[in-house]
Amino acid sequence: MKRNSENLLLILTLLATILWFAGSWWYYSCKIKNTCGSQQSTKPVIDSDSDGLSDKEEEKLGTDPLLADSDHDGIPDNEEVGSNIALPLDTDHDGKIDALDTDDDNDGLATSLEIKIGTNPLLTDTDQDGFSDSEEVGRHPKRPLDTDGDGINNALDTDDDDDGILTQEEILLGTNFLLADSDGDGLSDSIEIGDNIEKPLDSDKDGIIDALDTTTNNNSDNTDQNKNVPSDQDNDGLSDQTEALLHTDPANPDTDGDGIGDLEEVGTNINSPLDTDLDGIIDALDNSNDSDADNDGLSDALEKKLGSNPNLADSDKDGINDRLEVGDNIDKPLDTDKDGILNINDTDDDNDGLSTLYESKIGTNPISADSNGDGINDYKEQEMLKSKALKNTPVSNNSSSNSKEIITIERIGKSSNEDIQAARVYFPFRSTSQKITDEATKYFSEVVSWIDKNPKNIILLTGHTDNVGSERANLSLGKKRAIAIKEFLVKKGAKKRQVKILSKGETLPIADNKTKEGRWKNRRVEITPYSPVKK
Repeated sequence: MKRNSENLLLILTLLATILWFAGSWWYYSCKIKNTCGSQQSTKPVIDSDSDGLSDKEEEKLGTDPLLADSDHDGIPDNEEVGSNIALPLDTDHDGKIDALDTDDDNDGLATSLEIKIGTNPLLTDTDQDGFSDSEEVGRHPKRPLDTDGDGINNALDTDDDDDGILTQEEILLGTNFLLADSDGDGLSDSIEIGDNIEKPLDSDKDGIIDALDTTTNNNSDNTDQNKNVPSDQDNDGLSDQTEALLHTDPANPDTDGDGIGDLEEVGTNINSPLDTDLDGIIDALDNSNDSDADNDGLSDALEKKLGSNPNLADSDKDGINDRLEVGDNIDKPLDTDKDGILNINDTDDDNDGLSTLYESKIGTNPISADSNGDGINDYKEQEMLKSKALKNTPVSNNSSSNSKEIITIERIGKSSNEDIQAARVYFPFRSTSQKITDEATKYFSEVVSWIDKNPKNIILLTGHTDNVGSERANLSLGKKRAIAIKEFLVKKGAKKRQVKILSKGETLPIADNKTKEGRWKNRRVEITPYSPVKK
């Protein structure tokens, strides 16, 4: 009995010793050295496609761990997932996360396409004019609609018919936002609406604003039945009289049967209806498939005739689009320097020894051998500027002269919001970007702060030029100036979607183009703030 007790005691002592050693090892390893589970914690995170999301995370999300852009829309998965992996972005709330959705805003346009044409892939209505991007882009997304031909597609254009009245305002007024003259009476909507958009003109006090009133009789005794309303039997927006002049069918809203209505194919200027391929047949009557591989506004067949490259929008690579270099008359394409080489194929359009591309960069006129009219060839003047003699010439103290070497600003009054002033920004000759004054920089900061106050606040930038150069070139230059100011505002923090651009080119001078001072004043961008309409 005694021996059994001794054996049991020995076994218990041995077990206690083993447990003590095991406990000591656990305490030393886990509590002191903290090595418990170390293999699991140091296991490397695998991100096969280097998109910032681990393969394990992508498996949970349903994205492809071997593709940085699972839905091939041009935006990496990690950007489309967002900062919270537990709640990945689903912009259009369709149940499909953005990283797997090829149309993130569900507006009918693929995200990848919206990136190419410049619309916002996360907004169904980029320019916030009340129409979705897909409606404004039209039936040919690769060639989005540009109703007013200002180089800004309708989905980005806040004034689709270029009549000076925002599309959003025209919707409220009931005027046709795709026609500069809604009632077809020869007067533009902006003239007939007047200066106060909130109180549009109604000259005969008949309750119909002038911009929609087709009557020419202002007798107050007239009734609606007696008004001289033009007939439009196919209800396509073009009167029967207009269609007779255009030779379109007044009883068919799509005369050529190409799926595009007559009104859209005629464009905003009835006196100059659209002829996209410049074959002498207006679009409303032309149902031929005139391919335009480089989307420069000239058909491939026409470019072959001209000798330009149908696969390059800028055949001579001089920085000017082929369509602009052809000019207004396709039967007489521009050859500015009369050297037998059309501008569309000529790298030195004015034959002054400086390439067109170089002149565009330095600000001289690429279609004038003597840009400033001082009797000295542009090339010679550039050589003089490089010479030491000219470098040592004292700079004039004339403040007016110096002010025209930089971008300056003039505040021109209060907006209806009264939080920010409208302004004019003046540019040097042919310039789109130069040194900006401190006052201009200060004003731009105020604009950015004003934009940040309300996501519906809009800044409209309208580019203008003097009359030096062709009308089309100046339209392009005006747009470039507006873009330059937009880029400056965006760099300072403004949101792109809240800054809209237009170009009026040389069409709206505010001073005499015959004087140097006048031309300087006409080279400007007008900055106009718009606040949400208060109901």
